[in-house]
Amino acid sequence: MNELDKQTPMEETNAAPTSCEREATKVEGMTSDACVETESPAEAIAEVADTIEERTEAADSIEQKADLRRYHSMTPEQLVQALRDILAADEMTAHKDVQAIKQAYFLVKEKETKSLMEKFVEEGGAPEDFEAPADAEESELKALLADFRERRAAFLEKEENERKANLESKRKILEQLRAIAEDIDNINLKFSDFRKLQQEFKAIGDVPPGTENEIWRDYQEVEDLFYDRLNMNKDLRDLDFRKNYEVKRRLCDEAKSLTEAEDRLAAFRRLQAIHAEWRETGPVAREVRESLWEEFKAASTLINRRHQEFFEARKAEEKANEEKKTALCEEAEAIDMEAIATAKGWDEATAKILDIQKRWKEVGMATRKINNELMQRFRTYCDLFFSRKSAFFTRLKEQQSQAVNRKKDLVARAEALAEEENISKAVETVKKMRGEWKESGHVSSRISDTLWERFNKACDAVFERRRALDADRHAEEDANLAAKREIIEKVKQIPLDGDRNNAITEVRALQDEWSRIGFVPFRQKEKIYQEYKQACDAVYDAYKGRERQERARNFERRVKELKGDGNKLFSERERLLRAYDQKRGQLQTYENNMGFFNVKTSAGSTMLKELERKIAHIKEEMKELEDKISVLDNEPTSKD
Repeated sequence: MNELDKQTPMEETNAAPTSCEREATKVEGMTSDACVETESPAEAIAEVADTIEERTEAADSIEQKADLRRYHSMTPEQLVQALRDILAADEMTAHKDVQAIKQAYFLVKEKETKSLMEKFVEEGGAPEDFEAPADAEESELKALLADFRERRAAFLEKEENERKANLESKRKILEQLRAIAEDIDNINLKFSDFRKLQQEFKAIGDVPPGTENEIWRDYQEVEDLFYDRLNMNKDLRDLDFRKNYEVKRRLCDEAKSLTEAEDRLAAFRRLQAIHAEWRETGPVAREVRESLWEEFKAASTLINRRHQEFFEARKAEEKANEEKKTALCEEAEAIDMEAIATAKGWDEATAKILDIQKRWKEVGMATRKINNELMQRFRTYCDLFFSRKSAFFTRLKEQQSQAVNRKKDLVARAEALAEEENISKAVETVKKMRGEWKESGHVSSRISDTLWERFNKACDAVFERRRALDADRHAEEDANLAAKREIIEKVKQIPLDGDRNNAITEVRALQDEWSRIGFVPFRQKEKIYQEYKQACDAVYDAYKGRERQERARNFERRVKELKGDGNKLFSERERLLRAYDQKRGQLQTYENNMGFFNVKTSAGSTMLKELERKIAHIKEEMKELEDKISVLDNEPTSKD
C-alpha cells in the first residue's frame, strides 16, 4: 500500500447555487413599492417561505454529504450490514445513505478486482482471460438495493397520497375559516372556533410540492381578513398583536445579528428556522406591520447575499484546487519509470512521489466530478509506480541472491586451488575467476565484504605459492645460463683449421651437453642462443668451406679424367640435373610449409627457424650443383 492509500476516500460536496439562492437574489432586488401591502404582508411572506424551503434541501445536502463520507472507510461486509440495518429499521428516507453505500461498495470492489487481475497477470495470465470470482455479498447487496427501491417507491406513493389528503383537509379548513371570516354578524361568537380551526390547520402535515406557498398565502389572507373584521374586545386584540410583535421583533433582531456571523452556512440554516417561526406567528398591528417586515426582509436579503458570495468564493477555490491537483498529476507522471534502473534511482523517485502525495493532501477539494477524475488519475499512477517499484526490488533481491551464490561458488573454487599441483594452471584459473567475480553481480556490502575477504585471501595464497616457486626457478635458470656461457666459450676455443672429424665430433658433443641444460631467464634466452649459434656456425662454416673447396677440386679432377669421353660427361651432367631438380622440389615443399606455422607460439617459432635453416642448406647445395653443371657445360665433349 502506498502513502496515498492511507487516505480515507471522501466525496466532495459540489454545492452549486440552488433555486433558493436565485430566489434570494430576486428578493434582494425587490423595491419598496413591491412590498407595500394594503391589508397584510402575507403574499410576500409566502414568497420568501418558498425561497426558504427550496434552499433548505441544498443546505441539508452539504451537511448530509459530510456525514456520508464515513461509508467510504467501511469494508464490503460493513456496508452490506449498514444496508441491512436501514431496511430493518424501514428508513425509507435514507435514500442518500443507500446511494452512498452503493457507491462506496462498488469502489472497494473495483479496487479488489483490479488487484486480483494484476496478480493474475503477474502470475502469467492474460488480462482478457481474467474472470472476477463470484461474490455472494454483491448478490446480496443488489437484492437489498432492489428491495429498498420497491419499498421506497411504495413509501413515496403513500407519502404522496398523504400529502394530497393533507392538501384536501387544509382546503376544507380554509373554506370553514373563510366562512367564519365572512360572517361579520357572528364573528365575535366564532372566535374560539376560528382559533381551533387554526390549530387544526397547522397540525396537518406536508402538502404536495408547489402547493404549499399557495395554501399558506390563502391561509394568511383568510387570517388577515378575520382579524381585520373581528369586532372583538380591543384589549384582547391589542394583547394578541403585542405578543405577535414581541415574537417577530425578536426574530427580526436575531436575523439582523446573523448578518455578521462568521459561519455563513450556519447563519443561512438558522435563517430558515426563523422564517418558519415567522410564518407561524400571527399578525401585528397595522401601523408597524410594513416597517417590521421590511426590516426583516432586508436582514434576510443580506444573509442570502453573503451565502451566495460564500458559494462563489468556494467555486473559485475549487477551480484553483483543480489547477493545483492537475499540476501535481503532471508532476508525478513526468517521472520516467522506464529510465529508473537502480535502487538509488527508485528511492529518489519514491521520495518525490511521497512529497507530491503530501502536497496533494494539503490541497482542498475541486468540484466533485473533476476531483473524482483527478483523484482516480493520481491514484492510478501512484499505484502503478509502487507496483513497478515492488517488482524492481523483487527482481533485485533475486539477482542479489543469485550473485551471492555465484560469489560463494567462486570462493569455494578459489580455496580449492590451494591443493592444485600445477601452479601455472592455478594462477591462470585465479586470473579468470577474478574477472568472473567482477561480472558476478552486485550484493550488499555487508555480505560482499566477507566473501571478498575470503576470495582475495585464497587468490593471494595461489600467487604466493607461485612467487616461492619462481624464486627457486630463477636460481636454477641463472645456473643454467652460466653453464651455457661455458659451453659457448668451449665452442669458440675449437680450432678452425684442425682435423674436421675431431672438430665436428667435439662441437656435437658440446651441442648435446647444451640441449641437456634446462631453461635460462627468459630475457636472456634469445641473446644466449644467438651467441651459441654464431659460435657453432663459425665452426661449421669454416669446415664446410674447406669441404666445398675439396669437393670442387675432386670434381674438377674427375672431369679431367672423363675428358674426351662424351658419354660419361653427359651421364654425369644428367645425374647433376636430376639431383638439382630433386633439391628444387624439396625447396618448394619447405617454402610452402612455412605458411602453416604459427609464429606467435614458442613451438611454432622454433620449428620455423629449423625450417629456415634447412632451406638455406638446400640453397647452398643447389648452388654447388649449379657450379658443377656450369663446369661441365664449359667442357667441350664429343659424343660417340
